[in-house]
Amino acid sequence: MKKLIIFLVCILMLNLVGMPLAMAMDYATAEDIKIEDTVIDISDLAYERVDLIENVQTSPCGTASFDWSISSGKINKDVAGFLMRKNETITIEATFTPQDADIDFGLVTPDGFFYATSGKDGKFNQTIRVDQSGDYYLAIRNNSDKTVNAMGYVYY
Repeated sequence: MKKLIIFLVCILMLNLVGMPLAMAMDYATAEDIKIEDTVIDISDLAYERVDLIENVQTSPCGTASFDWSISSGKINKDVAGFLMRKNETITIEATFTPQDADIDFGLVTPDGFFYATSGKDGKFNQTIRVDQSGDYYLAIRNNSDKTVNAMGYVYY
């Protein structure tokens, strides 16, 4: 009897192994696949030399949050830099109000240039690859005629 049970278990195992792969797999649908944000090189962003910037404090670590109020026509820059090596990336994820504001998010480089790209519809999400080692600073420019509130995270 014991040999019969072992024989039946072996046949069952062989049948399971021979089961078509399609029956054993769950298929991913388009909704299950997250499309990665494109990483852009910092040198592909618009830039300008900046000197007069209002400094704002966030915490220095691998992830920093911010919640800033940016006056019309001003650039706010974080006082704590992110020490980066060449080719590392920084991701900025943010929301802002009013949602129709003309606002630019970006980084001030070690040589003092502000590289930025625009937010749209109250949202911003971009990963930027840096092209030189040194301290980088989150900066946000308000091009609107009213104060803009921006909040979010920086991952580096």
